[in-house]
Amino acid sequence: MDKYQVFWGAAFIAIGVFVNFLGRKMIKPTIFLVAFIAVTFTFLLAIYSLFMNHLKNNYIIGGVMVFSAILGILIGLILIKFVKHGVAILGGLAGFVLAIMIVNML
Repeated sequence: MDKYQVFWGAAFIAIGVFVNFLGRKMIKPTIFLVAFIAVTFTFLLAIYSLFMNHLKNNYIIGGVMVFSAILGILIGLILIKFVKHGVAILGGLAGFVLAIMIVNML
């Protein structure tokens, strides 16, 4: 991601502006997208760092990636069903990211 940081920054700004202007209509897709990405990457990070350090079998690696994506989709759909909880988790995640940014600045 460091190589294309200008592209990623522009893409995230464009997505943020799009979500900002649509307001309440985009709350469910935003909750789903954030939950999907957070759960998928967290699960992948945990599994790869704990169990799959030296594994070279592509079928198992692909299976873990598919399983983590399915888990992310399921959690995203559950949080869409319970919007209040989804917004609370989204707010907590935003606060966490803001805290990490402030700590890194200081």
